[in-house]
Amino acid sequence: MNEFIVTSYFTVDTDYSLVCHKYLMPTVQKLGLKADIARIFSRGSWQKNTAYKPEFLGAMMEKHTENIVFLDVDAEIMYYPVYSLISQKSIVWRHIFWIRIPGMEVLMAPSGMNC
Repeated sequence: MNEFIVTSYFTVDTDYSLVCHKYLMPTVQKLGLKADIARIFSRGSWQKNTAYKPEFLGAMMEKHTENIVFLDVDAEIMYYPVYSLISQKSIVWRHIFWIRIPGMEVLMAPSGMNC
């Protein structure tokens, strides 16, 4: 039933670990969604940590064959997102959804990672 995988990351030794386990992880587990939540070391600042998203998404696309849904760790999934995510095929506010499209890897190339 899962045509996607929920992905996210948080920096170790910060409160984001607690935030992830309070919000995102319980709803992922409650709905039985496949997830890949990574712990990363700080890159030196909040701005650099958040700027890591394109690189992280590229790594997730290489690692997984499913469509990729990126959610911040403070997100909560209120219901199984069959139509709300899969049919939109777009970027929505703070949540990023990638559908596998031939040639999309060009968008994730290093020259395009400074979004």
